[in-house]
Amino acid sequence: KGPLDDQVQNIIRQVGEMHRSCDMLAANSSFIRLLVDSKFDVAFTYQYHYCPIGAIHAAGIPTWIWLDVGALMDSIAEFAGVPQPPSYCTPITMDAGNELTFAERINSFLGQRDTQKQYKALIGLETAAWRKYHGDNPDLQKLASDAPLIIVNSHELYELPSPSLHNIINIGSVGISSKNAKNLTGEFAARVDASNLGHIVISYGSLTPMYLMPETWRNAFIRACTAFPDVQFLIRHEHPEDIQPLLPPNAFAAVAAAERLTVASESSRNRRSWWIQHTPDNLFIGNIINKTKK
Repeated sequence: KGPLDDQVQNIIRQVGEMHRSCDMLAANSSFIRLLVDSKFDVAFTYQYHYCPIGAIHAAGIPTWIWLDVGALMDSIAEFAGVPQPPSYCTPITMDAGNELTFAERINSFLGQRDTQKQYKALIGLETAAWRKYHGDNPDLQKLASDAPLIIVNSHELYELPSPSLHNIINIGSVGISSKNAKNLTGEFAARVDASNLGHIVISYGSLTPMYLMPETWRNAFIRACTAFPDVQFLIRHEHPEDIQPLLPPNAFAAVAAAERLTVASESSRNRRSWWIQHTPDNLFIGNIINKTKK
């Protein structure tokens, strides 16, 4: 039994209870009335479950956008009609590359079959919740299949090849300009200059601060740093004095990991740079807003 087994089981239990929260939402007539009276022109919903799609329909919002904060989810692809050949389109949770062995293709086929059963069962329960309080509400699967626009936080350049459709738009990648970039100074400059194979910036932002990570997760990061002694790790941490004594010599923690400067600086241009970060909904929405302004 691994250290994360209990957490994984807890997540599975929470997913299994999603339809109960949907029942509460569908029963909240005052909230639905508020949505109707607000006369929204467009609504955004996310990829984890389908209850908000029912709320959008009940409120009569003219159009909506399905947001996916990572690669295209299996469930969204299924309902949108995107072909997912298991011979090279593996389930999103499967650890596989773009070349599959025979055994991996079998696992991909079985994984797709099992995950389809799970999310179709969930969408069936959530459809029942809306019909319980709103009469002959359309099947949420049918509403999902009519999604006008699906925005995916991914990019063709670094995702494995897979089919797509005209209403799926990728807005992923990190845009960092090196214009007017200056040289790094102090500890950052010394470590970038000393790196043999390059450096990795690890920053999870303010929504998921590293000091709140479980100890098992923190130790996993430390072991990863130790496993690559020729790579420098620059870690954003709110309390660097707590973690620095635990880090190997090739890792450095600071309150601000200077993500943009470290990746785009003159010091980094002739060296390999990587950036490990999270993809929360707030960054996703910010990306949409920025691209809309352009």
